[in-house]
Amino acid sequence: MYNDKNTRKNRKEGEQNNKVRIYDSHAHLNDPQFKKDLEEVLFRAKQNGVERIFIPGYDIKSSSRAVELAKSLNFKASAGVHPHDAKDFNSETLKKLEQLVSSPHITAIGEIGLDFYKMYSPKEAQISVFRSQLEIAIKFRLPVILHVRDAFEDIFRILSEYNNELPGGIFHCFSGGPDEAEEILKFKNFYISFAGSITYRNSRAKRAINTVPLDRMLVETDSPYLTPSKVKGRNEPAYIVYTLEVISKILNIPLQIVAKKTYNNAVKILEF
Repeated sequence: MYNDKNTRKNRKEGEQNNKVRIYDSHAHLNDPQFKKDLEEVLFRAKQNGVERIFIPGYDIKSSSRAVELAKSLNFKASAGVHPHDAKDFNSETLKKLEQLVSSPHITAIGEIGLDFYKMYSPKEAQISVFRSQLEIAIKFRLPVILHVRDAFEDIFRILSEYNNELPGGIFHCFSGGPDEAEEILKFKNFYISFAGSITYRNSRAKRAINTVPLDRMLVETDSPYLTPSKVKGRNEPAYIVYTLEVISKILNIPLQIVAKKTYNNAVKILEF
């Protein structure tokens, strides 16, 4: 949980970064963990320069909540079914998803993709549902937000079939290395998003930062998950500064420049 020590530390860093404009391109404000203190979470984010937060869905219920929050907070959101839930996807799910996508607050399809690490849904079901949602993205001319774990080869193969029709997308919470990053950069209008996981000592994604040009890079928290190593407990948008610090240090570029460029990139792909 957030404590007084973290609050004081966050306030100090917020004062230092009050001239920075940050876009958290992936934060689950629709998660039940934020139900009791969302107002305080948003305040702390603002104190740290976070001006925009994108709210992704991961099933029908969370996507509906994402739309509600985006409307009330003047943010943008996405609707989609996570690969973990592919086994439960049916014609009714597809119908509800298309209804949600018609909302003006929905500007992407996601998070969708493949997860062959946890395998909560069979591989065949994941691939089928992934294809169905790519087709929705093409139909509504929306970018896609991709969740990929231990499945880059299959993702690349499938995306290559749809790439000319898709308006673009984001490899959210990138977990690959330099080789996977180079493959992603071959796809038109696709971005690579780094989360708090790059602050971890053995992060593979950290090695890819030098491979990704700033004009194809985004930052995110994936709140309430992937808390940066410098803090404890639940993750939240205010902590995105730690991800920016790592990128800034590796690239030897001022944090403000990384924040500005990733902000502009997020607006371009998510708020067109």
